[in-house]
Amino acid sequence: MNNPYQQASDTYKSIDLQSRIEAATPHELINLLFQGARTNISTAIGCMQRNQIKEKGEHISKAISIIDGLKGSLNMNQGGEVAANLLSLYDQIQNLLVKANYHNSEELLTQSNQILSEIHEAWMAIKPSSETNK
Repeated sequence: MNNPYQQASDTYKSIDLQSRIEAATPHELINLLFQGARTNISTAIGCMQRNQIKEKGEHISKAISIIDGLKGSLNMNQGGEVAANLLSLYDQIQNLLVKANYHNSEELLTQSNQILSEIHEAWMAIKPSSETNK
C-alpha cells in the first residue's frame, strides 16, 4: 500500500535539495556530493540487509554516478598529485561498489563508504575561511 504522504515528502526533499544547491558555494556543492554518495551507499546496505535487490542496485548506481560527478570536479591541470590521488581513490571506490553489487557484499559497501568518509572529512577540514563566517 502506498503511503499517501510519501509523494509530498519526496517533493519537499527535492525542493529542499534544489534550494541548497542553488545557494551553495563550490565547496558546499562538493560537500553535497559527498553526502549524497554516502547516503546512497548506506541506503544500499540497508536494502541489502532487507533483501531488496532492485533498490540496492539503484542506490549503488546513484552512488557511482555521484562519484563520477566528484571525478568531474577535479582539476587535473592545477590539482597535480592531489587530484591524481583523488581520481585513483574515486576509481577504487567505484570498483568496490561494482563488486559489492555483483557479490552482494555488505563488507565492500562498508569499505567504500569508509574511504569516501575519510575523503569527505578531509574536504570539510579545508573549508575556505570565507565560508566559516557565514
